Amino acid sequence: MNAIDQILYRTVYDTQGYVLDASESVISLMGRDIKGLHYSEIIAGEAKEEFENAFKRTLNGEYIKITRYLKRKRGKDIWLLTQFAPIFEGDEIKEILVLNIDITEQK
Repeated sequence: MNAIDQILYRTVYDTQGYVLDASESVISLMGRDIKGLHYSEIIAGEAKEEFENAFKRTLNGEYIKITRYLKRKRGKDIWLLTQFAPIFEGDEIKEILVLNIDITEQK
């Protein structure tokens, strides 16, 4: 996944919302390692509610795409196109894959 991780911000969550894996690009963007953290610890304000709604819908098997604004404490704020995808093991959802791409230049 190295080539993908250079283009996309990739995060994998368990079904409870805890980060199982994050690409180096996500760690760099966030300014810290987020593995083991719950999404509520890394996403705040309006973005948290929107993320939580998309996450819950993904837990029901939906593939969700949203555009969101990321206001950063350090560095430039950015626009992200975010896709949520359930990862199945048999008939059961085991993880949630979240892919982000920076679309700031298109905004």
